[in-house]
This record gives sequence, C-alpha cells and structure tokens, in this order.
Amino acid sequence: MLAQSGVSIGHLIVGAIDTFSERTAFVMDGRRLTYRQFGDIVYRFCRALLALGLKRGDALAIVTSNSPEVFAVRCACAILGMTYTPLNARATAESHAAILTDADVSIIVTDASCVATAERARALCDRKPRMVTLTGAEAENLIALSERQSGAFFAPAANESDTDLVVYTGGTTGRAKGVMHSHKGSVWASFMNVVSWESVPGPQVLLSSPLSHSGLLLPLPTMLKGGTVHLLPGFDAERLIDVIEKEQIDTTLMVPSMIYALLDAPSLSRRDVSSLSYLLYGGAPIAPARLGDGLERLGQIFCQLYGQTEAPNIIAQLRRDQHDLSKPERLASCGKPAAGVEVSLLDERGQPADEGEICVRGGLVMDGYRNNPEATAEALRDGWLHTGDVARRDGEGFLYIVDRKKDMIISGGFNIYSKEVEDALAEHPAVFQAAVIGTPHEKWGEAVMAYVVVRPGEKVAPEELMAKVKALKGPHMAPKAIEFVEALPLTAVGKVDKPALRAPHWSGATRQVG
Repeated sequence: MLAQSGVSIGHLIVGAIDTFSERTAFVMDGRRLTYRQFGDIVYRFCRALLALGLKRGDALAIVTSNSPEVFAVRCACAILGMTYTPLNARATAESHAAILTDADVSIIVTDASCVATAERARALCDRKPRMVTLTGAEAENLIALSERQSGAFFAPAANESDTDLVVYTGGTTGRAKGVMHSHKGSVWASFMNVVSWESVPGPQVLLSSPLSHSGLLLPLPTMLKGGTVHLLPGFDAERLIDVIEKEQIDTTLMVPSMIYALLDAPSLSRRDVSSLSYLLYGGAPIAPARLGDGLERLGQIFCQLYGQTEAPNIIAQLRRDQHDLSKPERLASCGKPAAGVEVSLLDERGQPADEGEICVRGGLVMDGYRNNPEATAEALRDGWLHTGDVARRDGEGFLYIVDRKKDMIISGGFNIYSKEVEDALAEHPAVFQAAVIGTPHEKWGEAVMAYVVVRPGEKVAPEELMAKVKALKGPHMAPKAIEFVEALPLTAVGKVDKPALRAPHWSGATRQVG
C-alpha cells in the first residue's frame, strides 16, 4: 500500500467528527445523530467495505433516496481512498449501466426505493459489480454487515492526488461524461464553500435536494462549521415550510423551480419562516422577476452560487447584500468570481473580452473526463476550463450569463440568447415558467419559439406575450410561436431538457442550428 500523503477529504471528515463529537450532525424523520454516532456509522462502513474485499482505488457507485447513511457511505469511501460515483435516482437503468461500465464500478450501494433499477442496470453490465443495500433484504445489507464491525477510529488512507469523485454529467446531448476530481480538488472546493458561506457558526441546514446531485454540496461544509444537516427524502414545499418552522432552519439550498414552488405554497404567508436567513440557489438560471418576488416576501436572504460539475458550485457568487431591489438589473447577474478561482471571459480567438465564454482556472477545476481524452482536451484548453457559458461583465465587475453557447439562436443574422427571452416572458404575471428554443425557418435560419407554463387560474394570449417581449427586448427577440404546456420536460438532474423540446422540430435535419 502506498504511503498516505497530503490532506484528503477523509482528513476533513474525521477532524469534524472528533471536533464536534457531541453536537448534532444529522436529523431525519425524528432521528438525531451526534457527530460521534455518525462517526461510528462511518467507521463501521469502512470496515464493512474492506470485509467485502474492496480496497483503495476501487470504485463505488450509489443510487438511493436521501438518508444519513448515504453520506456516511460517501465519507467511508473518502477515508478508504475509494472513488465515489453518485447516480441519480430518477435516471434509467440503461444510463446507470453506461456509467457503471465507464467508471469500472466494483460495488453498487442502493436501497429499497432504487433496488429494482439498480438490479436492471447491473444486469446490463458485462462485468457485474457487487450490489449491497442500505434497506431490505434484496441483496447483501451493508448496515447489517457493518453492525458486526468495530466503530473505532479509522485513519484516512487516501493521497491528495487520488481520485475522490467521478460525477457524471447529464448526457442530454450525447454520452454522459465522467468528471474526475482528486482529493486535493475536493478539499479546495470544500474550503471555498466554507470561506464564501455567509452564515452563523453551527448552521441548521435543510436539504431536500438529492444527495446524488446538488445536495452533495453542503453536508461537508456544514460539518466543517459544526452544524446540523436536516434531511428530507425529497422536495415538498409544504413539508419544507414545516421543518423550517419546527427546527428553526437558517440555511437551505434550492434550484429555481423549488423557489417558485415555495413562493406559490398556500401556507407560506401564514407560517413563521423568519429563522431562514440564507437561501442558496443555483443549478439553472432564475427568472429575475421571480427572484424579486422572493426578496419582497422573504427578505434579503438569497445567495446565488454559479458553478458546474467540472468546477463544482462556486465559480462565482452573488452575495446576499448584492441582491438589491433598488438595482433590479443586478438580479440577472451570477455575481463576481469567488475567492479561490480566476475567471476570464474569452472571445472566439481566446482573447479577454467584456463578453465571451466563461473560462476558469483554480484548484477546484476537474482533472479531466474519465476515458474521454478528446472531450478533456476540448474543455481544458490553454490552461483554462472552458465552461460553455457565455457572459458579459458590467462596469462594476458583475457577470451576467446570457446563455449556453449551444443555446444561442441565430435568426436573420441576429444572435439571440434564449435566457433573455425567457426572462422577458417571466416578467408577465401569468407566466410560471418558460423555455425558449430555435426552430428551423426557411428565411431566417432559425425562429424563436417559446414553451410556456401558465400559473394556475391564469390565462394569457400568445400575442400578449409576444408583445411583452417585443416591448422589452425588441422585435427580433419576440417569439414567432408560443406553445402552452402543463409542464416543461426535465432532465434527470431537474434542468429543463431543451434537447427534448428541440427534437421534434429538428427531426431529420442534418444540423441542429439554422
């Protein structure tokens, strides 16, 4: 076994367990675990995984619902020096199987809610990974095995250069890519989150996001601050409000669609959620009009984090005090570069510009894509991570993402960013959500089309929305067609699935732009 060197994620975990041993670490469904009790679970899991024949460098994948044990498995992997790959519970067995094969996974951890999908995924793999569960008896039970092990301290074994995480991108436009992060990069990202966190010591953090995705962001920084993670099995606005009031939650994490549902929850105005002082959001663009509504109703508690899987979560930050209703235009910004990264906007020639692709370098940037040197070379060019997001910078240094490069619509020679049209549509009080795409057009190359979800009980004519965008953004930005839908299609990670919206319009086309 190679000698351990450098600070790993495992070191951060065991340090937090020791430092805050008598504080409450996790709460779920009335169950409370101190840091000492959580550490006992983690150390037993370490020994159980070794008893199953696993070793440093092996890959573990997990597909489950939320629970403290899920994060304990992540902690055990970090301590042992195993690679951890979370799978999204809403994805298909076929997509899981592709990831299990690409990541060369040795063992799958699942639970009763996901075991059927995990079994189908395993059956599709040529090299069958071992499968264990956290609940039920469908496969070997990891908890039962761990209870026969010692809960004594287990020393971290990973090097800082070892791979800590391999997290797969959504893959909506093709093959999912395995983003590799070393322990050194994960430690850097964790410290950046702690430094940027505008919260009290020992925060009370509520997570309803899946620990397989954005929910993985906050447990470790919470532990480093001696706080408590309150877990929900999934997002439900009314249940979220209940827990905020009962547990005096001060911090939570949401994607924009969750914020919209929270603001529309019937009980929000009647309940005491005044303890909530820090609402982190990100993962997808937010409509400035809805954000302004949130500020008016909940106060200046919002903090935006902009990042991506390749540079997790905190490339830029729009802090609470920068959410200023007296400067409404700033609500469209993703903030300024976070402490710990260098950000540049580069034009098509690779030169710095006031509008261009967001490019990043710093300790949190991925090592590359697993088994995909071509994609790695494309993303990591000239020392920069090329994010694929196009932004502009204002005179005060705030960044405004105008769109993904691939989402830009070219119509009649104009470059039209779908996000700007979506934001304009969201200004109308009848609009709950909107997604804008380009459709093929014989004369203009592409035409702007909008899919719109209307608020319950509201009605609006397409012509009225077209006129709204025309007044705000000009005639070239106004949708030429609007289709009203009950809901927008979502990817497995909860983002609007624009490839699914485009597909019927571009079927049979030789290219996907005009």
